[in-house]
Amino acid sequence: METSEQILLAASELFALRGYHKVTVASICRKVGINVASVSYHFGGKQNLYAEVWRHLYAESQKVLQSIMEGASSPEQRLYAWLRYKVSAALSSPGKPHWFTRLSHYEVADPSPLHNQLVRDYLMDVRERYVEVIKSFLGEDVDPVLLYQALLFLHGPIADLLRFRISLEIKSISDAGKCPFFEKMRVFNDDPEKLLQRLYNYVLAGLRALQGEREDAK
Repeated sequence: METSEQILLAASELFALRGYHKVTVASICRKVGINVASVSYHFGGKQNLYAEVWRHLYAESQKVLQSIMEGASSPEQRLYAWLRYKVSAALSSPGKPHWFTRLSHYEVADPSPLHNQLVRDYLMDVRERYVEVIKSFLGEDVDPVLLYQALLFLHGPIADLLRFRISLEIKSISDAGKCPFFEKMRVFNDDPEKLLQRLYNYVLAGLRALQGEREDAK
């Protein structure tokens, strides 16, 4: 493997696990076993490397998402597939298929110097994926206020799952299945499929309620 590829792989993992601000060029180079000057030589510095990590991990995430969404034709199937992709990122170990989701979480929570560019180039596209799912239920002509309220309702539970999981990992709490916010009750169910199904039922019921509200108003 070329040195540049080794740097990119190591940086992708570290940025996904810790975020931009807690990763140094030195820590990346230690992981690869090279001199710190190598990052400047191959990428021109930390910010350029971070931008390349985003480009690389976004492309990887699209392959994973496409595989999960393949064959999902109805709005209900697309919703379920989309939730499976997001819940997997929140509950699974932070392996490469889920690095982009975690990278995005850190970027939103603690923006890097490249934040505006990354929002424009990547996160707006992620938002549009949510919007597509919502519009499949509420229609292309849905009122913008209702659309973004539905976006809030759909994104909120997923973001909470990811935020709680990462928070527990950072704090090294021994029982990663519990969250103090919920008085030590188990948030991350031992059966991910059951949690996924319950989240799907919850979100689907909400979208159908909004769908019915629109139809009643016509």
